[in-house]
Amino acid sequence: MDLFTQAKTLFMPIDNWEADNPKILILNGTHECLEYIPQTANCHIWQPFYPYAQKCKSHLVKSFDELEGNYDYVFILPTKQKEETYGLIAHGFKALKGEGTLIISAANDAGGQRLPKIFKNLGCTTEHLSKNHAKTLWTQKDSGTLDLSQLDEWLKNAAPKQHSLLDLQTQAGIFGWNKIDKGSELLSTFLPNDLKGPIADFGCGYGYLSIKALELNPEIETIHGYDADLRSAALYEKNLKTHTPKTSIQSFWTDLTDKKNAPHNTYKTILMNPPFHEGKKSDSNIGTDFIKTASNSIKLGGTLYMVANKQLPYEQTLAKNFKKVELLTEQNGFKCYKAIK
Repeated sequence: MDLFTQAKTLFMPIDNWEADNPKILILNGTHECLEYIPQTANCHIWQPFYPYAQKCKSHLVKSFDELEGNYDYVFILPTKQKEETYGLIAHGFKALKGEGTLIISAANDAGGQRLPKIFKNLGCTTEHLSKNHAKTLWTQKDSGTLDLSQLDEWLKNAAPKQHSLLDLQTQAGIFGWNKIDKGSELLSTFLPNDLKGPIADFGCGYGYLSIKALELNPEIETIHGYDADLRSAALYEKNLKTHTPKTSIQSFWTDLTDKKNAPHNTYKTILMNPPFHEGKKSDSNIGTDFIKTASNSIKLGGTLYMVANKQLPYEQTLAKNFKKVELLTEQNGFKCYKAIK
């Protein structure tokens, strides 16, 4: 479902706004949602994905701590990650006034069919409609007996937490949140112990590759992480400062498909496991743009270490943007490259 249809379906239950100046919160909202908001409304949007967030930045809130708990309406667009979605529902109820309305919409093949059961188990009285191959459900906060203990459990599950296997802070909803990404793990085995700094980690996630690089090269003085997910950028900085407190560490929430979003001619080494999809849509152009940004950001003679799914056609772009490209390995569905500027 495209973003416009998604927004249109979410707002279908609203015939008219009961309050003259409604206070509205949209969780995981996009710019397309603003078309359905009255001009007199006080509207806030929580959106951690940088490209979407920048299109509605005048309405943006970056933390759930910023929410005041007195919204007339909360609208929710779920994600494909269960713990994350349940956390959004719990935050939505916490943000509502006692008589406030919560509205949620999901495609039938992305959890929409399960919504009535989820809210019934919470003790809510609901209404719903089916349109555009999706289900939209709405309820009042004071309709029924809301299971507050369940909401607290969902908030706990969705919050940042220490992962027992990783020994790192991670969070439901970010890329590879409950595992070590196999591509990053493979690339880490090809990182040498003579890396030059400063280093950048493009698409850094919660920091796995950077930590592996610093374990091999503890003398590196500066390392920066870049990610399009606000939560990943925050966890990257937290994790690296815990594991390598003597290194200068900084994270940046940005979109690396635009080379203007990273500094020019700055880094001697760049680590990269670029994304290749946006939502359900696969797009190899994202990785291509990452390579161009890396070329712009790396010093002459600097080195890029990159991993990608083996079917993605990045060789030509690497060859155009770097003086020398070496295929380090091809195994387990991945290719690892070393490219010199």
